[in-house]
Amino acid sequence: HVQNFLLQVSCNRLATALFQLAICGGSLAVPQDLVPKNKTAKTPEQVKTEEKASTSLPSEAKVKQYLKEKLASQNSVITLAHMASLEKKLTEHFSVKDFLSLELGSFLEFLVKHIQLLRDSAGSTLILGTNSMDLSGTGFRPTRQDVFEFIKQCGDIASTDPDDLAYMEVALRSHYRVRDSRDLGLGTLTMLAGMVQRQKALAGGGLSQVYYESALLAKHGQSSAEGGLESVGCLGEMSKEQALAGLLSCPLLEDLSEWSQWELIFKPRHGAIKDFIERNAADTGLAALEVMPGVLLRITTNTGDKHFSSAADALDPVATAGHLVSVVVADGLANAPTALLANHMQSALAAAVAKEDLSQADEDASCYGTAATFLLSCLTRIPARTCQALLQQVFLEPFSRVLGQARSKQVLMAVAQSDPRHMNCLHRLGILLGITDWVRDYQKKLNPPEQHNHNTCSAHVDQTK
Repeated sequence: HVQNFLLQVSCNRLATALFQLAICGGSLAVPQDLVPKNKTAKTPEQVKTEEKASTSLPSEAKVKQYLKEKLASQNSVITLAHMASLEKKLTEHFSVKDFLSLELGSFLEFLVKHIQLLRDSAGSTLILGTNSMDLSGTGFRPTRQDVFEFIKQCGDIASTDPDDLAYMEVALRSHYRVRDSRDLGLGTLTMLAGMVQRQKALAGGGLSQVYYESALLAKHGQSSAEGGLESVGCLGEMSKEQALAGLLSCPLLEDLSEWSQWELIFKPRHGAIKDFIERNAADTGLAALEVMPGVLLRITTNTGDKHFSSAADALDPVATAGHLVSVVVADGLANAPTALLANHMQSALAAAVAKEDLSQADEDASCYGTAATFLLSCLTRIPARTCQALLQQVFLEPFSRVLGQARSKQVLMAVAQSDPRHMNCLHRLGILLGITDWVRDYQKKLNPPEQHNHNTCSAHVDQTK
């Protein structure tokens, strides 16, 4: 091609002059984008093939083993930040640009495929926070030091072998109600036990002043604690009808699980009590109020102001408190007929006071003991937040209309002194609602310890007389 060009140019005088001018005014440097004739541009596939040849990719088994070792060596809570850091370390270890270069999918996809790796080290809990401070205040989750104290109280740690720690694992599951101690989000029990051993060797401190019942009985109660895998309960096979009958016999506002001994008798066959109620309680009158996770109190759908009035007239605190809460649950707090219920309560209290011997009423508050004890028993049965919402309108105002505003509160506190449950209830409500007499009585608990000891001894002597 060059020779033909030169021949054509040499035959034409003008073309020869232009060619010479171009040579003189141009550049003879080789262009940067010039492709040599004996080389061709590489395709993306060729580049990828050459990169593969220069870097030997590890097998999936090697990547899995590396992750397993790193997770096992983790000495702190496994968080999302730790997993991100682990991905970076892994790519550096195998000398690749990113995890996708390993041709095993994304890092998250690889973890999902090998989810047991995470379960073995973190249980079913992966903390989203970036530091241990984020772990506090998350429901019922204990702190690491809480678990350290629990492990210490389980007894001396002879070995961190999982088989030797089996009794401790059972105790932790029982106390914190988890399926596996790793679900606490604090690492494996082997790791925690090892850290307790090191902590005891360094500090040598004594036990906490808070003791754990499950730890105290850990070794003694291992066999019984592990007996939750049977297909039937402790009393043998129980039918659905028997389970439902047990729940229906529960008094209003009692803990349904405690009353029926659900965990021991019915759960192995019929499952969780909450699920059982949702499946089988329709059209039976049975209902439940969950006041905290897992705590179900018995209420009823067969309720109304007439049921409440009848119970109040009979001075029955169980039925009165139970129907009051059932009405509020059925109608909602805003729509419940609280004014009507308050009138029923006033009538019942007035009738009860009228039957008392009031000859010493000015000196002795116990003259009103029947009505006051009835009210206090109602207040202690009603869940705390519901009681706070209903106290003034349904209980205090009716009682004050019978005895007088100041006198009614004094009588309640005086009668409550004989029962710590009643007294604690009034103290809590007084603090929350700003009832001066009740708050002032609570402050007596803040006296120096010597005074408490003297009071305790005096009470004990009085009881033995």
